[in-house]
Amino acid sequence: VGTSKSPKKDSTIQSSDAIQLEYEVWVALDTMVGLLTKLNPDQQMKVPIPTQMLGLIPKEPVTGSWPDGFALSEYAAKLEREKAMVGTATKSPFVQADDVASTYPALRRAHRLSYAIWMLLESIVVEGTKAVSQQTVLEMESISARLLAAKMQLDGINYALRLVSEQGPFEML
Repeated sequence: VGTSKSPKKDSTIQSSDAIQLEYEVWVALDTMVGLLTKLNPDQQMKVPIPTQMLGLIPKEPVTGSWPDGFALSEYAAKLEREKAMVGTATKSPFVQADDVASTYPALRRAHRLSYAIWMLLESIVVEGTKAVSQQTVLEMESISARLLAAKMQLDGINYALRLVSEQGPFEML
């Protein structure tokens, strides 16, 4: 006789996995931005991150605090402090999801990130790796699957950026 987990317990486990992966994706994205900034010969130019994504950064991550030097939350806080107007056709004030509703569900935020991260990742190609197609992302059945795929892609990008960084300065052709 086999035992089965209750659906409620399974969804709780999946939810906590997704929240942990959300945290890991933010940390990997912050690492990528830091590496790109370090490699950029024009130190005045910042690496653009879509404001739609920055608005999803939790002010206080469910899993604890952000690592030392985590810059993305500071970028979001700066946009908020400066009352930045964002948007293309129409402008509206930048807000973080945590400010819109104090009880904004963490799983909903992770769900939104699991799709939004791909608008950034689809524009970054690392030689020797296979990019995840939009169709593949859409066919992934869970938030955790999409976030894990994003984390793996970010890890590959960060690995390549670290290799380039270790090679020292280089000239653009």
